[in-house]
Amino acid sequence: MGPQAATKDIAVPGLSDAVHIESVSLPTGQHLYFVLDPSVPSWGIVNSDGVELLQLCDGERTSADIAKEISRRKNIEYPDALQLADTFLEQMRKQLVLNGNSDRVTQDNIFHGIALEITKLCNLRCAHCYLAAGKVADNELSGAEIKTLITAVKEEGGISVAIGGGEPLMRADCLEIVEHALSCGLLVSLGTNATLIDRDRAALLADLPIKIQISLDGATEAVHDTIRGQGSYRAAVNGIDELVRAGKADDMVIAFTAMKKNVHEAAAIVQFAYDRGIPVVQFPPLTPSGRARECWDDLRLNSDELVEFWQTVSQCALEVQGEMDLLADCFSMNIHQAGKPYQCSIGFQYRIDPAGNVYPCQCFHYGTEYLLGNIRNDTLKSMVEGSRIKEIQLLSRKRSSMIDACSDCKWMNYCGSGCMGNAFETTGTVLQPTACRARKQWIESLFSKDIAGTVQRCRAGA
Repeated sequence: MGPQAATKDIAVPGLSDAVHIESVSLPTGQHLYFVLDPSVPSWGIVNSDGVELLQLCDGERTSADIAKEISRRKNIEYPDALQLADTFLEQMRKQLVLNGNSDRVTQDNIFHGIALEITKLCNLRCAHCYLAAGKVADNELSGAEIKTLITAVKEEGGISVAIGGGEPLMRADCLEIVEHALSCGLLVSLGTNATLIDRDRAALLADLPIKIQISLDGATEAVHDTIRGQGSYRAAVNGIDELVRAGKADDMVIAFTAMKKNVHEAAAIVQFAYDRGIPVVQFPPLTPSGRARECWDDLRLNSDELVEFWQTVSQCALEVQGEMDLLADCFSMNIHQAGKPYQCSIGFQYRIDPAGNVYPCQCFHYGTEYLLGNIRNDTLKSMVEGSRIKEIQLLSRKRSSMIDACSDCKWMNYCGSGCMGNAFETTGTVLQPTACRARKQWIESLFSKDIAGTVQRCRAGA
């Protein structure tokens, strides 16, 4: 009895009107067919018999009806045709190519925590700093205000706080703030440039159950110092090594922002972390705010450079699989999650600047259009539970269908039109795609690899 014999009297769901079927040539001269339903999104690779079976799925025929037709067309026994049809149709159901199971996962992101910039004060003047950090900002939050806010995070169901700056270690009460967050039962991370970490401070940090994210924008002194300032590389590496010697390596993350000046060192930065037993390298996207806005064209990667960077990171991820985690935008475009369209993480972690302004994610840095409020005037509760964040999240889900360049693109639900915040800060509106050509090229390359693998297996089997 075939896998779906028990349901042979139930109509088989049909293909949606959005389905694309494209021929793929084999070296033998035969063909496979790439079947894509961009509305789910879902896809599969089938042979000509598979296409014939799918074309019989009209939402009215049962698997028994389809098997009878296949038996007649192919001159095979009905039980064999039924088993073949049931096996194939079950696989297509699992892959959601047949639209009877095309429920999409589009729930609102649940508030998880905050990324809190406790000061604008910084000892470096990095070329790409979105905060244009340096001097203390006007009206920076007091320690008491920060502690009240952190307590509110816990009360609103949040589980984490990421503490950064500026350079947070330049603030005298930085560790007091960290310890308060820990006392609230929150997961805590500290973002630093590491230049102020000596042996004693490393020992203090190593004793705290926190993650430490260190910005390192070059694997070599020349490149890093070009971006972050003379002497910053040696000071940062010394801080990193002091933390490693203090036994903190497992709780460390290296953050490398790729730009024209350093993108060629992406693989080397992974090796840098690997050599020190640091398990995570994060590649946060460059954002057109702060100092980066002043030299944006000199910093940002063009489409070809961006795709090449993603290829490098992807290859590195394969090489260190099981030993390290690499985090980059390219991994958000996942073609192997049928029924789960790309979903922006907006609303998951709020960004709060040194003066208490609250934004729905770390990719919004200025302006009032997407400002949720200020913690001096509004409670965190009112921003987490209020209507404004729900409106922004709804916009993020509908955004691709509202952009002319995206609404008819078959890759829309794998891409999501790029970062909403980056679009706003680059163009002045969220209703523009970001890195459109690069994202399309990247997604097509992912499908090409899977198709090529299938072709190779078919060739080997032949």
